[in-house]
This record gives sequence, structure tokens and C-alpha cells, in this order.
Amino acid sequence: MNPKKLNDPVLDFAAGNAWVTEFLVLMGFQATAFDIHPNLDEIRGKRLASNPRLDEKRFLVVQGDGHDMPFKNSTFGSVLTFDSLHHMHDYDRVFREFYRVLQKSGRAIFVEPGARHSKS
Repeated sequence: MNPKKLNDPVLDFAAGNAWVTEFLVLMGFQATAFDIHPNLDEIRGKRLASNPRLDEKRFLVVQGDGHDMPFKNSTFGSVLTFDSLHHMHDYDRVFREFYRVLQKSGRAIFVEPGARHSKS
């Protein structure tokens, strides 16, 4: 299987503790963990310290709000959001931001827990 089926670089949107970012970097991608919480630098440091196979140049972190992302247009080849889209309060704004930061041939990948997630 060719891991480059995703387009580089990859935005791990609402990355939380950045475990998906770590996985992407281990697969050889340039990955940016993006989250509203300000502790991403600390999380990155701990992940790099605990896993010597991680390439620190491929593991980036940026703090900000997903409704108004601090990235230039067409920055990312792929946007991945894992179990986090349901936390956004304005889907229209977030999807406009995804469209803006994705390259023309980019892909957006969404993994969500399901419609009844908040009640189960």
C-alpha cells in the first residue's frame, strides 16, 4: 500500500493530543497538528521525546480557531478531522475554511463517531 495516497502536507484538524499527527509523521507525511488548546507545543515535545523515530521537521503544531484558521490559501494537500467536527459550532464557516486551505486537488477526510454520539 502506498501511504502517499493522501496529498502532502496534511492538516490534523482539532488534533487534541496529536496522536493522529504522530501517526501521519511516522508514515512519512509532513503533518500539522491544529487545535484551539494552547498546549500543543508541550504535547509535541512529549511525543518527540517519547518516540525517537519521529522526524521533528515533519511534526508541526499551530494553535488557533477552526472557524478562522491562520493558514494561507491552498496550504494543505489533505485535511483530516478525526472525531472532532461535531465540536464545531458553525459548520458553514469551518467548511469554507477547509475549502480555502486545501490545495485545488486536495482531499478532506472526516471520521465522526455517529449521530447519537452525544447521547451514548
